[in-house]
Amino acid sequence: MVNKNDSLYSAIGERCLLACLLKAPHLIFEMLNITSDDFYFEENSILFSILDYLIKQQNVKKITKADVLQASKHYTKNIDLVSSIYDKVKDAGYIDTSNVETYKLEVKSASVKRKLLKRIKALDKDVRVSDGKDIMVLLEDMEKNISDFMKEVNIANTYKSLSQYAENFIEEKSQQDGFNGFTSSYEEYDKAIGGGFRLGSVNIVGGRPKNYKSTMAINIAVNLAVDYNIPVLYLDTEMSDNEQMSRILSKLSGVSFYDIDTGNFSKSSTKMQKVKSASKKFSASNLFYTDEVVGLDIYGICSIIKNWLYREVGIDENGHAKQKCLVIYDYLKMTTGEKISFSMKEFQVIGEKLSYLKDMAKKYRFAAFVPVQLNRSANEKIDDSVFAMSDRLAWFCDNISVIQFKPLGEILADGENVGNYKLKPVSVRFGPGMDEDDYINLHVYGDRSLITEGKTARKVKLLEQRRKIRNDVKNRKTKNESRRDFEYSEQ
Repeated sequence: MVNKNDSLYSAIGERCLLACLLKAPHLIFEMLNITSDDFYFEENSILFSILDYLIKQQNVKKITKADVLQASKHYTKNIDLVSSIYDKVKDAGYIDTSNVETYKLEVKSASVKRKLLKRIKALDKDVRVSDGKDIMVLLEDMEKNISDFMKEVNIANTYKSLSQYAENFIEEKSQQDGFNGFTSSYEEYDKAIGGGFRLGSVNIVGGRPKNYKSTMAINIAVNLAVDYNIPVLYLDTEMSDNEQMSRILSKLSGVSFYDIDTGNFSKSSTKMQKVKSASKKFSASNLFYTDEVVGLDIYGICSIIKNWLYREVGIDENGHAKQKCLVIYDYLKMTTGEKISFSMKEFQVIGEKLSYLKDMAKKYRFAAFVPVQLNRSANEKIDDSVFAMSDRLAWFCDNISVIQFKPLGEILADGENVGNYKLKPVSVRFGPGMDEDDYINLHVYGDRSLITEGKTARKVKLLEQRRKIRNDVKNRKTKNESRRDFEYSEQ
């Protein structure tokens, strides 16, 4: 909605941007490059400052007129002006918050044009009074002026010389405290994907419905938040906080999910004590949760992530998360707010979502864990072809793994104590991955929402071979001793 009268300001764009904030305050974290100075109209600038203050400093999640008027005393004495602009913005009619990027771009573009025009006028004055000044010096001054302006509006170049970066890289690595990331809490899985969850990475695990991919996600979340004190944000598209809390307490206490979900645990003093102890242990953790992501497109989801990063994790002077942290998006799929068209197929929409999440993880330096749905062919084989949109997933993620039940024949052959599920990394960007015939055994205790890691299939085979060799040696030794005893008795 470009203002046809004057592209140096946009009254409609400014009002729409403010209306988005009143309707969805968390969108302020989508406007990190917008300041009150970017607004042409004074009343809009004042209202933006007030909203920014209420959301970021006062943690207000639903803004009322009373909140705005109360906070306005920090910015102006003209309360009537604030009241009037609030009413105008509030009564602006239907505003589609999904267009916030359009409104933001319109306001920022107009702001840059005004600042550029002001800079050009200053340059014009400098040129007119530059009699006797060397023309090359004058041009250098002009160039520096424009370069400084580009830095001010955040459009300066972002590339760097790798050759000059080499020495700094060595220095940085020599001071690095171990792996540039953190454990997944599963040792064999860590080894296969290159050490664990790297900062800036997107890690995918796929499974057929009811194959415990979400159970693995909540196990990782609880393990990291409770045992490693790592902040975790769990974005849940399928379950509720009540259901997840039953799973969490079941995992930590050993009391069945059914007993906790139905309240039956309260009838046993032993179970009650176990659940209370689990609750106390969990209450000190850094696990954050929301199920208010159903129907949101990736831009809305990433707004929630930014909100969490700024409020709970913290952002340093480089724009990175202050702490190592994990975002779990359970699970990656089309939402009701995203449409398929002839020009935009489902695999493209999914690819765009994953690309946006990957870019954000890289920018803020957090790790993401994303369960996805598998094709029916996953019941017969394990490779990256069992993923819907496998090519798009492989482009934008750092590793892809499959969780799958073990057929009864394999369980009986290996032994029930080896594992009842298997985890197979099938596409790995960092780390060794696993050979085609190898996988990680998992112990899945569905009744307790618990998943523990077993040995790899290769290690199980090696141990079995060693056991057979020891038995063969022992049997041969026994036969030899028996033969000697027989020969001795004959003598």
